[in-house]
Amino acid sequence: TMTEAEHVLERGMDEMKKQQAVQKQQEQEMLQAQAQAAMQEKEADAEIKKMDNDTSIRVAEIGAQARVQVAEIASDDKQVKKKTDAKSASKAKNDVQPKAASKKITDDLKQLSGVGPALEKKLNGAGVTSFSQIAAWTAKDVAAIDDSLSLKGKVDKEGWVKQAKKLSK
Repeated sequence: TMTEAEHVLERGMDEMKKQQAVQKQQEQEMLQAQAQAAMQEKEADAEIKKMDNDTSIRVAEIGAQARVQVAEIASDDKQVKKKTDAKSASKAKNDVQPKAASKKITDDLKQLSGVGPALEKKLNGAGVTSFSQIAAWTAKDVAAIDDSLSLKGKVDKEGWVKQAKKLSK
């Protein structure tokens, strides 16, 4: 049979085996915890990347929407400018007409270089009938009549104001 010393030794060995088993289990639990932490870190990184990507996409969408709105505003501004220019041209055209009405003189506008029968008719239709009217035109009047009759700069190119001043004397 076993002696007392052998019993003590056996109990010590059993106790050491139990401690080794507990230590091994603790190591396994620690490894599992580390693996789980690494997995959670990867998931968090993936979520951050997704959020970054979503944010980038949203920023791009907002930028595109902003560009569309700017283009719409620019288009609206152009339309307003066209309407304003048309009103100004119409007003300028109307401003030229009273001069014609107050001066009942009708000159042969075909004497101006570049004015033929058709253009003379257009000028008369706009209320321009005399050299003295044309001689009195300001740069603003020239621009208005040029625009309203689509003369493409002909008034300045041909020097109508200067010619009209000579012809009205």
